[in-house]
Amino acid sequence: MLADLALLFMRLMVGAVFATSGWSHAKDPVTRGKSIGQSPGFTRFLGIAELAGGLGVAFGCALGGAAGASAQELVIGVIAPLTGSKAEQGMQFKEGAELAVADLNKAGGVLGRQLRVELLDDEGQPKNAAAAAQKLAANRNVIGVIGPSSTASCRAALPILPRRSLTA
Repeated sequence: MLADLALLFMRLMVGAVFATSGWSHAKDPVTRGKSIGQSPGFTRFLGIAELAGGLGVAFGCALGGAAGASAQELVIGVIAPLTGSKAEQGMQFKEGAELAVADLNKAGGVLGRQLRVELLDDEGQPKNAAAAAQKLAANRNVIGVIGPSSTASCRAALPILPRRSLTA
């Protein structure tokens, strides 16, 4: 019970990081777009995606429970386009997840367990996102998934993750 509450808290924190960033992008896309070198339209889209992802991690994973985390190290899976035409967006996913996990680990982890980010490159391709979701679903230490970043990749990955009570 206590372990489930700690994992829920950690998931809420990761979700809050992404939701906060998303709110910042969606609220002021002109200023934020300049700071990341993107158009206001793309920045607003990114903000909405971050908000949706953050809320999905916070609430979707909370509903899914903490099944499968039994080893010393807990894993947060990230499915993102680290290469290809959307690599810049994927790097934002990577950096956000790594910063959140570093903060949690610095604070002692979750119930004494350290967290680790497992990055999987979907290249922005749905078939790669589905393969990444399969890999993460097979890892019993994965407690949550961030991503994929595109609608098509989400449609490919989402049917796989609930089999393990994981939500992207």
